[in-house]
Amino acid sequence: MMTIAIAVLLLAAQVPRDTPSPAVENARRERELRATAAAGAATKETYLELARLANLGDRFDDAIAALRAAAALEPESAEAQHLIGSTSWDYARRDSGVDPARRLRYVREGLAAEDRALALKPDY
Repeated sequence: MMTIAIAVLLLAAQVPRDTPSPAVENARRERELRATAAAGAATKETYLELARLANLGDRFDDAIAALRAAAALEPESAEAQHLIGSTSWDYARRDSGVDPARRLRYVREGLAAEDRALALKPDY
């Protein structure tokens, strides 16, 4: 009887734990990144990853906000402004239930970001 109990314990110890689903892992990572940003230690890469995770969750406003925060860390970067512009345009043209007023807001924000990029680098 003792050997059966030991064998059961050994088998239980060898059973791999379930890995979290991508959604759970993304939510955990997003909490970490937001804590880093709240602590004032965020880098451009922190905000770009936050934007990526928000994009995966179809949270467009959060993605654009994260891209704006990344661009604020590099105010002389035309590329950062262009990323906001191209992402805004991508969101504006999606057919994923985005209402017309929101689409117009994305278009306007994208155009403003592209204007900022051109002001920083006229031949961009």
